[in-house]
Parts: sequence; structure tokens; C-alpha cells
Amino acid sequence: MSSVTIAAIAVLESPRSPPDKPKSYIFDGQLWLDSERPLVAGFRYFNTNNDTFGEAPICCMIVANIARYSEKLFPALYSLLDKGDYDIIGDIVYLIPLPDGTDPRHAPYVHVAGTVEHSNGSECFINSSAHLIGIETSENLSFPVTGYFPDSPRYKHGKKPVPRERTITAFGGWLTGTTGRSEHMAPETFRAQVESVAFLGHSAQVVPHPFQTESSM
Repeated sequence: MSSVTIAAIAVLESPRSPPDKPKSYIFDGQLWLDSERPLVAGFRYFNTNNDTFGEAPICCMIVANIARYSEKLFPALYSLLDKGDYDIIGDIVYLIPLPDGTDPRHAPYVHVAGTVEHSNGSECFINSSAHLIGIETSENLSFPVTGYFPDSPRYKHGKKPVPRERTITAFGGWLTGTTGRSEHMAPETFRAQVESVAFLGHSAQVVPHPFQTESSM
């Protein structure tokens, strides 16, 4: 089992509909990161309520299922941007427009579930598989993320609850940064400051992968 969901204030712009799908919208979006330039996202949204969207950028509260962007997904976005401009791709499942003047400079909150593949005393790595209903692709989508546990008074009288390898885990936290990101290349991995964690069992094995936690490099 694995999944990745994000809750965020997003700046959405350039609404467009795929051919023959008038109730579906595609947006380019930006999500704030405290430590680096905003993430650029390609979002699909099924417009159940027949809302109207103009050309001007708007701030919205969104909940979305997300994955790391791959250039093979670019045709699904019908975009005017360059195919190397995106960092993530996703399905918006909840969207509320926010008032004019809303400050979008708030870190997204991400909820990740999957099997821990690497772990040490302060962070763990999960490469969650992702399934996006609104994105038509044969690609195996994923969201590789390191969850880190910063020093905090909450751990003063005990160990940090860092999940062990092969533990099936769900954690929630603030998306704070990336690794391996360049101007025209999606991040290799993402980083999240863990605020809550749940342990869901153990996995018999872990599939090898090319990513590692920052501390193990």
C-alpha cells in the first residue's frame, strides 16, 4: 500500500481543457517552499460544480494526489511551458478559491504512506507509488520523499519515532525542500519535516531503488 496526498495554498493559472473533456481543467500551479524557489506543478481537476476560471492567477486551497513529474507525462498537460519546467504532477480532489490578497507563502502539508526503504536515527525514506486518475499514462508514477525528524522538545524524554526499514508507515509533515533539482529537471527526491507518524505493519521485502536518504549518501 502506498499513497501521497498534499494539502496546500496553490497559485493556479492558465486553465485549459483537454480535447473532448469540457468538464476537466488543467492548471499550472506554484507551491511555496521555504528554502528554495516554488515547485511548479501540472494539475488536473474535474470540474464537478461547473466553476468558471479566468486567465488571471488565483490562490486556492487544494487537496491533491501527487507524483514526481516525468517528461513523458508532458503531452497530458497540453502546456505552453517547456517540458522541463515541471516538478510535480497531480489530481486535484478538493479546490476552494481564496480571497484576493491571500498570501500563498505557506509550506504545503504532505501525507505519505508506504514502505520505509532506508532509515537512520533522524530520517526515513519512502518511494511511494502514485496513481493519478486524471492523468492518462502508462508510466509507473512515484513520489520519493525523505521524512526527517528535527530536534524538538517533544522528543526530550524519549527517542524520535523514526520508522525502521521495511516498516509500512504513514507520516504527515511540511514539504520543505528537494534534492537533485535543477532549472529544467524535476527533483530526484523531496524532503518533508515530519509532524505525525503511524506504524501500519511490516513488509517482507523492499524493492531496490536508486534513491537514498541524504544522510546515507
